[in-house]
Amino acid sequence: TIDIYAADPTGEGQTWLAATTYTAEQYLSGTPVFRTLFADGPVAEGDLIVTTATDAAGRTSEFSPPFTLGGQADFSISCQTNQLTTDSSLTCGLNCQAESVNGWNDEAQLSCSNPDSLCNFLPSEEISFNSGVVPFVLEINHAASNPGIYASEILASSDVQGGTIERQEILTIKQLANGDYLFKDGFDGIVCQ
Repeated sequence: TIDIYAADPTGEGQTWLAATTYTAEQYLSGTPVFRTLFADGPVAEGDLIVTTATDAAGRTSEFSPPFTLGGQADFSISCQTNQLTTDSSLTCGLNCQAESVNGWNDEAQLSCSNPDSLCNFLPSEEISFNSGVVPFVLEINHAASNPGIYASEILASSDVQGGTIERQEILTIKQLANGDYLFKDGFDGIVCQ
């Protein structure tokens, strides 16, 4: 059993926060085991945390060296551009990225919200955070009947133990009337800015 404590400034455990159990097989395999635990007391970014280990015979270790608690794990998404200009239809590929913050490692699903926009995500609609920054390409096809300014929400969502976490990037698509273009011959009206 691993017991987790909030520590005082000297690294001595003061407040019990949580516990988890590992089997001998998990320990001997050397394969990391990741768990999400909820603290039984208040903790904040910058607090010192220590652990103890207790074996099956009831022998408990000394406190581990302390480590400083990082901020809450999170993620964000962004695209190199979020302003697009088009005529009645737009087909464009945008370079985007998802970024892990404070060790976020849960998967996130990508989607697109505007009914006038069809989105395809490459290499996949699923982001696996195997590094801090995960690049992806958004292929967007926008076709609306009337000129105007449209917003397409690119959404990344992740279902976690406490609910669903969502992060977004808003793309603004300025759809001009065909007569609004300065260059009419040979210009397809698509500008990815």
